[in-house]
Amino acid sequence: MKNYILISLLFILTVFSCRKDFEENQITENPHVPVFIDNYHPAVENVTSSVFGVVVDEDGQAVEGAEISLGSLTQMTNVFGTFSFDNIEMNKKGTFVQVEKAGYFLSGRRFYPTEGNKNKIKIELLQKNFSESFESGVGGTVAISDNGGTIVFQPNSIRTEAGDSYNGTVHVATKYLDPTALVTFDQMPGALQGVNSSNEEGGLSTYGMIGVELQGDAGEQLNIADNQTAKITMNLPASLQGAAPAEIPLWSFNYTYGIWVEDGKALLQDGKYVGEVSHFSFWNCDLFSEVVGFGVAVVDNNQEPIEGAGVKISLANGLSSGFGYTGTNGYVGGILPANEELLLEVISPCGDILYTQTIGPFMAGISIGTIEIEVANVIEITGTILNCDGGEVNNGIVIIKQGGVFNSYIVDTNPFSIRIVACSNI
Repeated sequence: MKNYILISLLFILTVFSCRKDFEENQITENPHVPVFIDNYHPAVENVTSSVFGVVVDEDGQAVEGAEISLGSLTQMTNVFGTFSFDNIEMNKKGTFVQVEKAGYFLSGRRFYPTEGNKNKIKIELLQKNFSESFESGVGGTVAISDNGGTIVFQPNSIRTEAGDSYNGTVHVATKYLDPTALVTFDQMPGALQGVNSSNEEGGLSTYGMIGVELQGDAGEQLNIADNQTAKITMNLPASLQGAAPAEIPLWSFNYTYGIWVEDGKALLQDGKYVGEVSHFSFWNCDLFSEVVGFGVAVVDNNQEPIEGAGVKISLANGLSSGFGYTGTNGYVGGILPANEELLLEVISPCGDILYTQTIGPFMAGISIGTIEIEVANVIEITGTILNCDGGEVNNGIVIIKQGGVFNSYIVDTNPFSIRIVACSNI
């Protein structure tokens, strides 16, 4: 059983903690039915690795009882919203962890494990609010939450899950993900990686995303009928309008592969992207690029690894193209656009930018090396975890709150020592 401790003040301490009200996460087989992409053969390089994650809601609170799926394995998040899969086979080219919880949009994270590494991910679930509706027989226009855009539905264009025509009120939940907001990387499904119309994998640079779900009066799941479309209009942030192309590919998210799939296009009209979509999940307006692999380690000025630091990659024009959290050894890896000058940023759990560096262009995979963060931005927490019988625990998790944000850290030695990036207000 893992033991958990909660620390709300950051200082060196010894911790005696005992919890008997939950058991260690149980792993079972995944029952989900896959949705395949014709003629797509994902790149695969198997490694043995581990992943530790935390699931929170939009207020940053832990989500208990979310179903976590990795390949054929599933488990439920505990009271602290955490989960872990240890020493299992993963795909170095991209491994997807799916997260499902009633009342929230289906989500998950795509990450890039390496041999023997303990990877760290965070997923922020988005609540489904069915605040918009229309009558299926006449169609209608609904607003996109937090964006000011719209979705236009044609009359008699809605079907049930079984494929039958639906007649009645259609309730619509929407969610906009701002491409300029850091939290989007925790909220979006997958990562900024896609499969284009030629079945080639590559990187994506996003101009914005929306999640949409339809349901009937009885709560049954609905979607757009075969041979029908809906028209989406999504406003662009003002900071990206100058660089926005007149035409951009549309991408929908495929949960079987944990990757975005090119599916149509959108046109730029008066600061908005407008396009037709044939079904609903998450949709994304993105530019596609060739990619190379990269890795970077974040340490303090004593060369000790820092866990939980955010590493963000952006294009020179400000478009986001990647984000990840450092694991227990301070390392994070992934993909970045090839042949582009890029901006790398190291970010605290509270969103403070601690380090910036211009990198690239790269024509092949690259190890960026080690980034050293000044000790003023790093806090060390040490302690000892004891179980309910007074024995030392070598398999636990520390929950730390700083700046109103909860973060979780793996403990596999006792006494333990954790180095974390501090928020500016600590």
